[in-house]
Amino acid sequence: MAVIFVAAGFHGTWQTGRVRMGILVATATSASGSLIVALYSPTPSSTESQVIKLLKKPMAKAKRRVQVHSLQVDYQGAAHHGTYVVERGILTVRSGLGSRSTELATTGTVNPLGLAKQFLRDLAKQKS
Repeated sequence: MAVIFVAAGFHGTWQTGRVRMGILVATATSASGSLIVALYSPTPSSTESQVIKLLKKPMAKAKRRVQVHSLQVDYQGAAHHGTYVVERGILTVRSGLGSRSTELATTGTVNPLGLAKQFLRDLAKQKS
């Protein structure tokens, strides 16, 4: 039913030659026509019930982007570069030397940067 009202609005656009105004008219016409049909129809159609189900469905949580930090340690006169990330309480250090992860303690104060530097230094020791 809404298609009929949208078509009527776009027909008005074609006759007036004003695209922006016609699109607004088409949208308003289809919205008001759909509302009238929804108010006066005793049972919703299958497409209307599908739309109602979609509107009632909870929206998915937006994913948080994980912040990646860079770090550098000097070991035996050479600079070693890597990155670390803390996600859901897990510290992960990555570099060209390899990667290492650990779960951070939930109690007390934990310094992720200091621990990440220690992990990167350990990776550099393993490679040399």
